[in-house]
Amino acid sequence: MNEIIQKKASLSITNKGGVSIRLFCIPLLFIYIISLFTFVNNPDLVIISRALFLLFVTFSTIQIMKQRKFYFDKIMLSIILFLLFCVISYFWAIDPSDVLRKVVLLTQMTILSFLISQILLSIKQINLILMGIAISGIILFIYGVGIYGFEHIYQSILTGERLGQEISQENIMGRLASISIIVLFVYGIEKKNLLYFGLMLMPFMMVLASGSRSAVIILVLGMAITIFAKVGLRKSYKLLLLIPVISVALYYLLQLSIFNPISLRFLDLSSSLSGSGGDANMRINMIKWGLEWFFDRPIWGYGIGNYGDLLMRKISWETYSHNNFIELLVGVGVIGFILYYTVYIYIFYSLFRLIKKRDPHAIILFAVFFTWFAAETAAVNYTSRMTYVLIGICIAFIRLKKYSSTNLTSS
Repeated sequence: MNEIIQKKASLSITNKGGVSIRLFCIPLLFIYIISLFTFVNNPDLVIISRALFLLFVTFSTIQIMKQRKFYFDKIMLSIILFLLFCVISYFWAIDPSDVLRKVVLLTQMTILSFLISQILLSIKQINLILMGIAISGIILFIYGVGIYGFEHIYQSILTGERLGQEISQENIMGRLASISIIVLFVYGIEKKNLLYFGLMLMPFMMVLASGSRSAVIILVLGMAITIFAKVGLRKSYKLLLLIPVISVALYYLLQLSIFNPISLRFLDLSSSLSGSGGDANMRINMIKWGLEWFFDRPIWGYGIGNYGDLLMRKISWETYSHNNFIELLVGVGVIGFILYYTVYIYIFYSLFRLIKKRDPHAIILFAVFFTWFAAETAAVNYTSRMTYVLIGICIAFIRLKKYSSTNLTSS
């Protein structure tokens, strides 16, 4: 049965018109990912990213129509049901207009993840897109140098001035740079090539310049996952013995002046958790209030995107919760929360099985997606374009490995 599917896909794609369209899809996705790193959140340049999105959607849709076939992975049903539940939440939302804005964006992102899962038809193509994520971090650094200048970036790291607002947003920039480093780190280990480790320094400077705590945490976590995945679970206990040594090394490393700004931000977080103030104290309160609102309406929530309306009633100030779990629990309750995170569970479970076989692409995707998930304690990712790019890549990769095929088409 799988052979028949592969033959049909190959026959439908290798027609002359199909090849000409297909040649545009992967490069457009590659460039679109670069745009997510550089100016998707820049109001002056976001039109470029939107144009790339429309081009990718157009060419990918034409490609699928020429194939006269698409792959419907069952997990896509959970994504669609989540979108539909968000639509329905319009009828009980505090502010229905917030629901409409979120639904428009989520519809676009659902289409994006679906199309990505359809046009990635070989491991070679997935490898190219993963390399695009790595290169995007390098381009982010070059773009940053063009905006701020190298001297300004260096001085900001030393003085604690947070950069990134002119590019996207400080925390977003830092997290994107971190996942780029993780990809380069895995490739460096797999290929045993020091060049990849050297290239990591460029996005790493953007992590430091962002002053983002979450970016540093996911970077360390991603590297740790990679090392444990390469060593294997049976031998991982040996690494646990090194934790005290690594902890001491990290402590002294953080004493260097270049890490002072981020160290101070972690100290501020620690102060907030201990109840002695700090600028993170507000975020902790926002989580507490969010849990209170969730328990008042736990099943279906207050309407997607309506956390800010509740906060406005509470403190006369409107913003999102800075926590994806709270944002979803308040917005769409347990039902929407389960529908959304079912996708994550499927991806983690499937990739984890492949990690046992030391599959390098599975290691990259698991490390990147898990750290992206971990960052959701300090970020709202359900509306992030990068979230749906990663979901689309993971679905395509899992399907390829499931059917024991690295090529559904000639690459």
